[in-house]
Amino acid sequence: QVTLTGGADALTAGAQSLTVTGPLTVGAALGGTQALSALAVSGAVDLGAGVSTTGAQLYGGAVQVLSDQRLHSTNGALTFASSIDSANHHSLTLDSDTGAIAVAGAVGSSGALGALTVHAATTLDFSGAVQASQSIDLTATTGNLTVNGALVGGGNAATLNASLGSVVLNGTASNLASLHVTGAHIQAGSVTTT
Repeated sequence: QVTLTGGADALTAGAQSLTVTGPLTVGAALGGTQALSALAVSGAVDLGAGVSTTGAQLYGGAVQVLSDQRLHSTNGALTFASSIDSANHHSLTLDSDTGAIAVAGAVGSSGALGALTVHAATTLDFSGAVQASQSIDLTATTGNLTVNGALVGGGNAATLNASLGSVVLNGTASNLASLHVTGAHIQAGSVTTT
């Protein structure tokens, strides 16, 4: 178990990366002053602060969001090999300025997030269900946006935007005040709005 209560920065922005084998607790910002080159964690992550990198971020275990946070890469992908949850409905923003974002596990199934905002420069792929108690805003700027599980809101609006690609919603969409979808091609299952 690695606990970073004081955070961590690169000596020069984008010059040093951080690799953690095993679980990680993020108690203060990683790359908050000088962005890390990359971050790779093999175990579960308790996310109590944000992460900023110039390159890729890889989360090998389940991520628990402990407070409202943002994970940001200026020039790399964000990859989650497991689930993302928040026991107290905290909000999460995921941003990749030039790359893709992929989440292999369910989002919010064991603890719905607050607001979920995700902007991927290329493709955005959720292999499982996505659940948030507040707004849901998902964007794939130049690629496809795929949600393979259910999309479940908390009675708020959801926006799915892939104006240059396809939006594929393979599960149901429910408990949403409204659903706005923009895509060159749209494929959706059952949609229920309140």
